[in-house]
Amino acid sequence: GRPGWHIECSAMSLHLLGDGFDIHGGGDDLVFPHHENEIAQAVGAGHEFARHWLHNGMVNVDGEKMSKSLGNFTTLEAVLDRFDPRAFRLLVLQTHYRRQMELGDKELTDAGKAADRVDALVRRAARAGVAASAPSAAGVERFRTAMDDDFDTPAALAVVFEAVRDANAALDAGDAAAAAAGLGLVVECWTALGLWVGGGDEESDGEADAEITALVVARDAARAAKDWAEADRLRDELQARGIVLEDTPSGTAWRRARPDDESS
Repeated sequence: GRPGWHIECSAMSLHLLGDGFDIHGGGDDLVFPHHENEIAQAVGAGHEFARHWLHNGMVNVDGEKMSKSLGNFTTLEAVLDRFDPRAFRLLVLQTHYRRQMELGDKELTDAGKAADRVDALVRRAARAGVAASAPSAAGVERFRTAMDDDFDTPAALAVVFEAVRDANAALDAGDAAAAAAGLGLVVECWTALGLWVGGGDEESDGEADAEITALVVARDAARAAKDWAEADRLRDELQARGIVLEDTPSGTAWRRARPDDESS
């Protein structure tokens, strides 16, 4: 109860971080009275307190605040059992930290599909023999400007997905240099946001990938020869291995299935 709730947080902050530490965070429901009282206590006792404050919006489910009392909460473990871990990270990044975030199956599924767009570009570039090159200085500057503007991660992600679109257009046009620069911008910004390419598959390289690629190529050849029985057999074998096939302008692409594929 008060005032103990406020005093313990002032004491812990100053004990662990010292006077004049840089950042204090918390939910926007704590601005008053909790954080105001933390400041009043610390300054009243002669200490310099936090220099900057970050207050995050609430997580909502179907328009209501997620909470134990309402029984509408889910655990991170439960989310990761069903969705690509990047889907959760991307969903958080798509919403500015000071705004309320809606968390549900649809939102996580859509975020997973957005992550797939980056994976598809990387696979497509690799098939075309295009490797990431140094990103454009202008693109990097746009990304940094967004992040420096109160951690505007939605605007930073817009830079990433514009680069995905432009890199795909460059591949369509056969412009390898532009595609390489676009890919470089995507990878640099994507990883800066704590995301990664490939969905975290344990088998992302090596003999297993080469074998799957060979089966995909063989299936394409069977389809071109109108050997539908063989094409169906190869498709079934790939599906049994947990492989999802994707038709693209440059041929058939593949990826490993995710837990949320059934829901999407």
